[in-house]
Amino acid sequence: MLTRVSGQPTIKRHHIVARGHHRTCYRHPDEPGRCIKIEHKVDTSALNRLEWSYYEFLHRRRVPLTHIAACHGWIETNRGRGLVFDRVTVDGHPDSPIETLEQAILNRTLSRADIASSVAELAVYLRRHGLIWSDENPGNLCVVRHPSLRLVIVDGLGGRLNKNIKYRIIRSSRLFPAGTPSRKYGGCTPAWRT
Repeated sequence: MLTRVSGQPTIKRHHIVARGHHRTCYRHPDEPGRCIKIEHKVDTSALNRLEWSYYEFLHRRRVPLTHIAACHGWIETNRGRGLVFDRVTVDGHPDSPIETLEQAILNRTLSRADIASSVAELAVYLRRHGLIWSDENPGNLCVVRHPSLRLVIVDGLGGRLNKNIKYRIIRSSRLFPAGTPSRKYGGCTPAWRT
């Protein structure tokens, strides 16, 4: 079972890893191999609660975390309540920034063949485990190169904030034990595939 992470780290501005529409991701100040996602609005934690619920669902299903960043639970910080995740890094070195697929495409650091094969491998993983990836964005994928090339989803897993009925049906249905992947829910090649 996923748990509450102990401690109350003090997060400062220089700990920012990334900032999205709803949340900011900070490097954990006490555990460099982890990060904390905190929602911008203090009075609501809808996105974090949704993601937490989905990770509990994946944990109960024993889905291997080969292509998704592990979630470790809730933590209280000076900036509010957040979720703790593994921070995807280069060879496990926390001070080494990792490239996203978006950066790899823009900087041309991966060949078209490598992009195609890693996206295909990710699509097979999503289908095999019936995972819902609602934010198909190359900026939400980290490129892990060792020991072999693979993509790791760091954001956008699970449903959307609008309480999408498809997400609720897929997640709760006994008729579809592994989910029902579709284009929007991880079943097909993302639109940004090159």
